[in-house]
Amino acid sequence: MSTVSLTPIVPINQNEICGGIMSGLADMEELLSLISNKDFVEYMREANSCYNVGAYRGCIVMSYITLFDDLRLKLDELAKVNSEAKKVALEVKKRANEQEVFETYMADQLKAKGLLEEKKYQRLSMIRDLRNKAAHPSGVLATAEEARFVYRTVISEFLSEALLKTTHAVDALIERVKKSNHFPSTNINEIIEIVDADCASIHDLAVPYLVTKLLQARDSAQKTASQNAERFLVGMSGMKSNEYRSVLRKKALEPNCTDSDAAPFIGRIIAADGQLLAGLSKTNKARVCKLLTDQTKTSKVGVTTKLSHPARQISELVSSLGETVVSDSYTAFFEAVLAKYPYSPVFYNGLQDAPKLKKTLISDWLEDAGSSTFDIANAFAKALPEVDEAAKTILTPKDSFEIIVAVCRAADTGAWSAKSVQKSKFSDCPELVHSAREYAKKNKESAKKKVVSALLATNLKEFLAENLGT
Repeated sequence: MSTVSLTPIVPINQNEICGGIMSGLADMEELLSLISNKDFVEYMREANSCYNVGAYRGCIVMSYITLFDDLRLKLDELAKVNSEAKKVALEVKKRANEQEVFETYMADQLKAKGLLEEKKYQRLSMIRDLRNKAAHPSGVLATAEEARFVYRTVISEFLSEALLKTTHAVDALIERVKKSNHFPSTNINEIIEIVDADCASIHDLAVPYLVTKLLQARDSAQKTASQNAERFLVGMSGMKSNEYRSVLRKKALEPNCTDSDAAPFIGRIIAADGQLLAGLSKTNKARVCKLLTDQTKTSKVGVTTKLSHPARQISELVSSLGETVVSDSYTAFFEAVLAKYPYSPVFYNGLQDAPKLKKTLISDWLEDAGSSTFDIANAFAKALPEVDEAAKTILTPKDSFEIIVAVCRAADTGAWSAKSVQKSKFSDCPELVHSAREYAKKNKESAKKKVVSALLATNLKEFLAENLGT
């Protein structure tokens, strides 16, 4: 029987075998240390032993068997959290149990599901073709170069890597998250950067498992682990990824919206990404609205830029979901924020593209500014430095003028804070004054009517001189 050298169906670049792929391969034994699953080390050691005694056919077959056993284990791990992977794993198991060939099917399915890169799929095909040639007594001889190629490729490109970013990578990440200095800063942008880097090693199909483990850590009694797990979940929300968003909505938001104790957590994740609320059922929208409304009424958060602040949360909802959705499903929450934080720049600047909600806010401001109830009028007068910025964002010149008229009316009725502001000629709110002056300059008759009807002066010039210094 004549013998010929082995030629694979998918041609191997001989320069690649002898050059790039074989570079630095002085001792094949050293490659064994790269294998991630130590259970496979002995199998590959046997493959190496075959090579050392010239049994190249045995080296190829042993390497091939180990490779597909490794792929099956990784697929089984991913099947725990992904329905598509589970279907493939079950079919592979069925074929294996029935002594049917499953390797080609599994490789094709891994590629089809996006679990195997094109380059690695091609490598797998080359190895499979070499094995098929070498596994039968056909008289075809496997060469040393081909055996080294298979051995080296199986270890360096498959056994050494988590081909499918499975639960192993997630479990390792969870352990890191539990460390006290995993998040050296509480700044949301820095948290998002850290989370983004951490998630780079996690396959998209393992994200449900990651979120599940983070929620378990968040509910644990270990304070550091709980805090960091919640920060991680908030960071994932802040990435505003469609892939993460659907998982967070299903696993973190919907199950927790029935629990009033989860209100602070829900408030933070939606402040990071209001789109998490998109697509909720009517019932769950009502649940979330009640949680946020009740949380607002009892909130003691002072810094409005924090994700836990209701003003930040409602602004994100308006920005992400739009005015119509907020008006239809989260009116009570909006009204609660309006009642408690009416003068917060974070709140009112978030309404720039919401004309109806903005109109409601400005109407409330005008009522408060000229209120006959001193506590209300004084509170507005004290907040004028905060309101001043609104003259550049949400207030028209007409709004600015009417607010100043209302404050002066409250001052005339005896509101002492309003009197103080009037006496200073509104020195702490230059933008409001500038805007009001512009209105008076361009709309003299209308401005005069407003002043006279408020019984503040008999003419516009007198009013401007006494109250705005012009």
